[in-house]
Amino acid sequence: KATIVYPATEKHINKYLEQDLFVIRETPESYEKITLPFLEKEHFSVEWVYNVLEHKTEQDRIIIEDRDAVNGFMLLPDLKWDGLTRETLYCSAIVMDRTIKSIRDLRESHLPLLENIREKSLKAIEEKYDIPPSQIRAYFHYQPSYYHLHVHFNYLKYDAPGIFCDKAHLLDAVIDNIKLMPNYYQKATLNFVARANDKLYAAYKNI
Repeated sequence: KATIVYPATEKHINKYLEQDLFVIRETPESYEKITLPFLEKEHFSVEWVYNVLEHKTEQDRIIIEDRDAVNGFMLLPDLKWDGLTRETLYCSAIVMDRTIKSIRDLRESHLPLLENIREKSLKAIEEKYDIPPSQIRAYFHYQPSYYHLHVHFNYLKYDAPGIFCDKAHLLDAVIDNIKLMPNYYQKATLNFVARANDKLYAAYKNI
């Protein structure tokens, strides 16, 4: 099995290089002072995401789509999946709202969006691939691989990349946390793992 990335940016190359890993404890204060300015400075392109949402690419791969501007999303097979092998099922739900970068931006007002994604995606996966919701893992990555909110869905039998506690935040847990505290993700300290060559790691290391 091989993965081909083209064109490969510096970020892609760093992602696949073998290097040391470090746990960073991101407080709300360090998010505002370090992470967020870093994201704004780097201007990570998500144009390819917009092309998908605008039906310029990937039209034939859409599993389900809700075009609502606030609570809508698009569910597609993840690029890591061949779209056929049931045992390695991996789908991604990409939200229509372009203002949400990651779980850090999620608030009480986003609960209808999150519940809409959960309900419709799990139903679509069960209908199309005959896998019940109780056998699907639904989660966010933090830090995400790209800064436009998306939810990962995969079969529990598949040990997908990034499913461990240093990276994954279950969709159900995120919904429950926001119900307990509407601004939970603005108040919480979130751990994430950074690679030695990551520019974000350098930003934290140099403070």
